[in-house]
Amino acid sequence: MPGDTVATRSGSATVVRVAPHARPEVVYNLHVEGTARYLVGACGVVVHNSPCSEAAEGAARGGRGDLPARGKPNSSASRDDGNGRGQIREYGDDGRASKDFDFGHDHGAGDPHVHDWDWSKPSPRQPGRPLRKGE
Repeated sequence: MPGDTVATRSGSATVVRVAPHARPEVVYNLHVEGTARYLVGACGVVVHNSPCSEAAEGAARGGRGDLPARGKPNSSASRDDGNGRGQIREYGDDGRASKDFDFGHDHGAGDPHVHDWDWSKPSPRQPGRPLRKGE
């Protein structure tokens, strides 16, 4: 929707307008094996493999609330808080959270930004940091 913020290869972009097509267009729902995030289009918008059930769960929560710290090994979960805010959480081989990609807010690390998880520490979710090339 106009005003929403989307994550891009170079940071973020604001949706200016949404225009309907004059005729129906063929669209595809893709699942890219081996990755939860990938870039599309010339401006490299970040998209996410997210089953409908995850989207429905987020809507049922009103788009709010924490994602679980444990999930299916080598999977991801997402949360859409609306207005360009949300989170993508990746889970490692052991099913524990390994990385969060946060967007729509900035607490000194940029928007979007990343929180690494270090389970050897008392508070495993680490402070935000800027995205690295390829993330």
